[in-house]
Amino acid sequence: MAAKIVYGKSKETGELVHISTVERGLSCNCVCPACGEDLVARKGTKMRHHFAHRGDVDGEGSKCTTAGETVVHYLAKEAFKKLKKVNLRVSTGIELLHDNNIKLDSSLRIPAEYRVECEIKEVLLEEPIPTLGIVPDVTIVTDKCTIYVEIYITHRVPDSKIRDYRRDGKLAIEIDFSRFR
Repeated sequence: MAAKIVYGKSKETGELVHISTVERGLSCNCVCPACGEDLVARKGTKMRHHFAHRGDVDGEGSKCTTAGETVVHYLAKEAFKKLKKVNLRVSTGIELLHDNNIKLDSSLRIPAEYRVECEIKEVLLEEPIPTLGIVPDVTIVTDKCTIYVEIYITHRVPDSKIRDYRRDGKLAIEIDFSRFR
């Protein structure tokens, strides 16, 4: 069974809104963040409150299969925008992670003596790297380096993209958010 959609995109503001903050039915004035189809806020008494595609409610069906992934992806990227500092391994540690294409996830803990704190100067979302022709999910520009972040929800970063990062000497990590879908 697919996960319930609990975030919709407001037609008025374009921002994600939680099911708890909108009126029921089509009065929610939301669309699916993945496909753009109208959403209906289902706020009855028997099931957990959630959004449904209007096509599903009208019996026409919806072809959208990525609404939950899109929302998790969006929320993960928005979380990065709120960061002020990031900890990295010092010198050889950064090179080791990069050279061995080690993917960081929440289970990896880097000992404090091997960390260097970097001040984040800018966080860019979906900013293309013209020299590579690729678009990382998040680009974190710090006072010491630039880090490219790929967010894994249902599909890992393709090997070809990893090769592109490495060939160009870019520091790139993949963060596993798959458990949130």
